[in-house]
Amino acid sequence: MARGLKYARNALGLLAGVVISLTAVLYFVDFNEYRGLLATRLSEELGRPLRIDGDLKLRLGLHTGFSASGLSLAGNADGSGENMAKIGRLSFGLALRPLLDRKIEIDQLQIEDAEILIEQAPDGSLNWALGQGGDATSAWSLPRIDDLRVVNSKLTYRGGGTDRQLTVKEFSLRTVEAGQGAIALTARLDNLPLTFDGWIDTIDALLDDREIQIEGKIAGAGATVSAKGRVFQPLAGKGVDFQVTGRAEKLRSLLRTVGIDAKLQGPATIEFNVSDRDGPLALHDIAVKLAPGKGINASVAGRIGDIVALSGLALTVRLTADDAARLSQLAGTEIPPLGRLEATARLTGTAGAPGLDRIDGKIRHDDGSAIDFQGAVRDVLGMQGVGMHVTGRTERIEALLPIFGMEPLLQGRSEIAFDLKDKDGAFALRNVKVELQPAPGVEIAVDGHIKDALALTGLDLAVRLQADDAASLSRLAGTEIPSISPVKARGRIVGTAAEPAIADLTLTAGSVERIMLTVTGSIAEPLKADGLVLKLRLQGPDSGALSSYASLDVPALGRFDLAGRLRGSASSARLSRIAGQFRHHNGMTIDLQGSIGDLQKAEKLDLGFGASIPGGNALGDLLALEMPLSDRLRAKGRVSGSAETMRLVDLDITMGGSDLAGEVAIDLRGDRPAVTGDLHSKRLDLSFLSNQEEPANQTKPVADSDASQRLIPDLAVDPGFAAMLDGGLKYRAARLNWDDLALSGVNVTVDSKGGVLTLNPSTAELAAGQLIVDGRMDQEGVNLTFDLRRAAMKTLGPMLDMTAVEGSLDLRGDLRAQGRDLRALAGSLNGTASVVVGQGYLHNSYLEPLVKDLVVALVEGDLSKQGARLHCFANGYEFKNGVAVSQVLLLDTDSVTVVGEGQVDLSSEAIKYHLNPRPKNPSLLSLATPVDVSGTLAQPTILPDSVAVAGGVATAVVGNLLLPGVGLLLPLLSAGTGEDNPCLKVVKNGKAKAAEKTTQPGALGQLGDAVSEGAGALLKLPGKLLPGNLLGSE
Repeated sequence: MARGLKYARNALGLLAGVVISLTAVLYFVDFNEYRGLLATRLSEELGRPLRIDGDLKLRLGLHTGFSASGLSLAGNADGSGENMAKIGRLSFGLALRPLLDRKIEIDQLQIEDAEILIEQAPDGSLNWALGQGGDATSAWSLPRIDDLRVVNSKLTYRGGGTDRQLTVKEFSLRTVEAGQGAIALTARLDNLPLTFDGWIDTIDALLDDREIQIEGKIAGAGATVSAKGRVFQPLAGKGVDFQVTGRAEKLRSLLRTVGIDAKLQGPATIEFNVSDRDGPLALHDIAVKLAPGKGINASVAGRIGDIVALSGLALTVRLTADDAARLSQLAGTEIPPLGRLEATARLTGTAGAPGLDRIDGKIRHDDGSAIDFQGAVRDVLGMQGVGMHVTGRTERIEALLPIFGMEPLLQGRSEIAFDLKDKDGAFALRNVKVELQPAPGVEIAVDGHIKDALALTGLDLAVRLQADDAASLSRLAGTEIPSISPVKARGRIVGTAAEPAIADLTLTAGSVERIMLTVTGSIAEPLKADGLVLKLRLQGPDSGALSSYASLDVPALGRFDLAGRLRGSASSARLSRIAGQFRHHNGMTIDLQGSIGDLQKAEKLDLGFGASIPGGNALGDLLALEMPLSDRLRAKGRVSGSAETMRLVDLDITMGGSDLAGEVAIDLRGDRPAVTGDLHSKRLDLSFLSNQEEPANQTKPVADSDASQRLIPDLAVDPGFAAMLDGGLKYRAARLNWDDLALSGVNVTVDSKGGVLTLNPSTAELAAGQLIVDGRMDQEGVNLTFDLRRAAMKTLGPMLDMTAVEGSLDLRGDLRAQGRDLRALAGSLNGTASVVVGQGYLHNSYLEPLVKDLVVALVEGDLSKQGARLHCFANGYEFKNGVAVSQVLLLDTDSVTVVGEGQVDLSSEAIKYHLNPRPKNPSLLSLATPVDVSGTLAQPTILPDSVAVAGGVATAVVGNLLLPGVGLLLPLLSAGTGEDNPCLKVVKNGKAKAAEKTTQPGALGQLGDAVSEGAGALLKLPGKLLPGNLLGSE
């Protein structure tokens, strides 16, 4: 206000000079001709160039009228810079008579279309400090103006880098009763409507620069302000002392009148004093109360040191809100409902560059959460010089997280502290410290800084995690985590919140006494589970404990130590540098090395392994089978391919003197697994498969009465296993042993497809004879073809526990059967089989049980140290639905020939044979009595009694000659003919077959087939060669 009066004084002085000068010119010179001279004179008086570019008009009389247009006053003495004043038209009416008394009386002065610039220099001085020329002690008095009007003009104030503009539509100051002056103003302040109506006690006192009193009301921007006070030096603009009270219904509009554009709403009341007693025109004792929003209350108290420049702010601001969310509209950003807010601060600086210091606030939520903040902001509008310290705590973070739109994965107590500072144009969080207890037994601590808190970039946070049990982290991870304790982890989160990275990661879970997992490394993109560069190590006392963490049963391989490097992404990770070892207390060791190219898909496998398993039942314990090893087993090889198409290559297994090498391929992509293999051995001994003993604590099943009367074992044979997989196996062995059975030059090929198991023609050398076997097994049954030629019985006999016979063996068969156990197969057997032995001996040890029998008398002439000389033995069967009918049954020595006929019903094991001995010595013909054999394979009987051996001998004959102890050849020893060489008639190409019928006495045309016990021995043989757990269980 004082500044405005000062400007008015200067303007009046200027006008007085103009009036005096113009009057003089009018009286003494021709004005239109000397307009330039007038401008020069005025320029000298004002101390800077004045131009008059428009027309001057003069009306003479007692009340002389004068007007001028196009006036401009330069901003600087040298005429440079922006003009400080432009007046479109200046006009006034002047009384001539008072001029004689050196008095100037102007009845009306009107200024139109003026543009006035008031500019404050950096030192605080104003551009309107005009110079005064001429005599300072002039006898002329100040002019008296009864009516001053300003219309359609602009007043611009420039200071602090900002412009404020008052656009005056009309201003009037006119004399009313008792010399009082009435003031009326209609204008716009920065485009906001503004009116003022008031009075001054006397215009003369104003013009005489004496104390004046002013009172009035200002209305505008939704506010009404009353002002009352006085000015001691009005023309000098000094000695201002006002009291102002007001109320604003629209607080935002009111603030904009003083250059503050804040998003504040609602009503406000304001009180302050205006004075310049301490220097610049200032506001003192400011007291503002406002409600800028619903649920928000604020108050402002203090002073403004320079109201014209709006500088020297020293305002204490207090703010309360029933919830911090109420401030969202004021802040221009969404603030979550954190609770009740109380804050104080001091506003300093200027309106153009305000600052806040002594900030002290708190937020309290009903759930007990608390936030406290202190600090300062040097430049509020530019948000520079920010220095804030913030602390927060809550006992139930799960209630706080939804406020920020986050899933309540964390629970329990949390504390946070940080310093907020601006640096390089960004807000940084320094000294960040966070402590969380998100779940029972879980603690998380965070330390570090964030370079840009708004963009959440420049993260560098050290994170530490500790949990009593990994299972308690399941809720945080969003997936089930198995129990392993304790868990400790540390690392650094760097980068941005949108694309963070984890560096210097170290995680340990568990302990070496149980299971321990160690992870070190970094994760470039943890949100995408990509950029993994991790070292893994897993340790424990026994691998069986891993079963509780995996979706499958892990065998108990003993103490383990596994390590590897994980790279890539979770969806396509590569596990390289795999190194693992298992050490069992029984001496078993397993070592692994290699890589897995795609861990998620289990593809690109390249794993090498080595194993050493001690003898005994270590392997059986591992596989839950009775499989004792005869010696330490060592194995090595490599696994390649994928979990669906796996290849086992470079396989090398040794045990004692046995070895197995080659490769195996497994394809799991089809409806059935496909397994193919190509294996070979120099020597392989499978005898350990037969050396299984029943566990001591296993209860033996009680044998039923039927089973005790049966010879053929109840051995399970399940053809359905062939439907479980497809594929093929090729196997070659220089030598293959199974107990006493020895094969050499083994070459086996097996195929399985569509539920059909096919044994392709496979060969081996058995007892110097050539063996060829092929067959087929499916759900319909079993087909088997075999051909053994010229095998040496002297070699083969011990393999079959049969050393009573020497000679050359030919064994052939073509058999078919159906069933799921050996008895069912025998009961459905169809086909043919034959056995032929020639040029050998029957050992004495075999004949001793028969010394009291007729047979001794028949053959005793042949006995020697080697035994009876055997010319041939021929035995042939035809099987129909389990009934073996003899086609050929012949035993021929030097002194006797035995022939016979009969059959065996393999379903019931009933036998029925008739044996007819024929001595070659005619003196013994009377002793050649036929023998009938009946009963069962397990309990045979021999008739007639007069010529039969004792009951014990009968059992010996059947037991020793027809059962596997004798094998396939000797159940027919008690039969013969009297011909010199009957073998030639029943043996052709090593195969026993029925001879052609003949009428010659003693001819072999009526000879029968071999006795049924030979067939029983044939069926019993698989039970000797294969262990029960490979075919099934009884």
